[in-house]
Amino acid sequence: MLPPINTHVELRDHGGRVFVSRVESVDDGLVTVARPSDFPVTETFEHGYKLDVLWPTENGVHTLPTKVATVTRDGLLPVWVLEPLGDTLREQRRNFVRLSLGIPMTLSRVEGEDHDPIKCVLADVSEAALRCQMRKRDDIELDANTVVRAGFTIDQTAFALTGTVLRWRYVPAAEDPKLDDIEVIMMFDIDEQIASQLRRAVFAEQIRIRNLSPGD
Repeated sequence: MLPPINTHVELRDHGGRVFVSRVESVDDGLVTVARPSDFPVTETFEHGYKLDVLWPTENGVHTLPTKVATVTRDGLLPVWVLEPLGDTLREQRRNFVRLSLGIPMTLSRVEGEDHDPIKCVLADVSEAALRCQMRKRDDIELDANTVVRAGFTIDQTAFALTGTVLRWRYVPAAEDPKLDDIEVIMMFDIDEQIASQLRRAVFAEQIRIRNLSPGD
């Protein structure tokens, strides 16, 4: 199994570094990917350099071990031609890279006394969980295992995901205790179809953010 053309992928080297790219072609068992825009301009991968190719599918995140066969260009686009070294494997969700954001979101209790949705900041998210921060308030309780619903938008896709609070903690503000925050970690309870949508949105947002990084 090889990633389809135009699929957003992550390239992971033996040092654990992860770069985002896209599949440009698949031909004769070889996978050609664009040279990642966030790959250091002072470095190059020599023939035989090993990389894992990761991409999202309906059944989870798949990983293909490869080596660099050719470093070349497709017109003006620098590309790496990768040769598979083994079979494609499915990775566990916990191994998938989280996306750091810092965007607005809402959090609300699903059961119990009604409350207006709480305005929060979405710190990071994966297909399995999220971490957010909110201003401390006395009228809301979020104990472990509290069922909550998170609302946020990634890559122009709106999500309203249900799950449970794993844990929370106070984040003290040095200047004024009234400005203390609460950090909440929420574990999603979603089916594979929704998890796949979230995976794809996270991949697309990673591409967009890294392409906007200074120096790219």
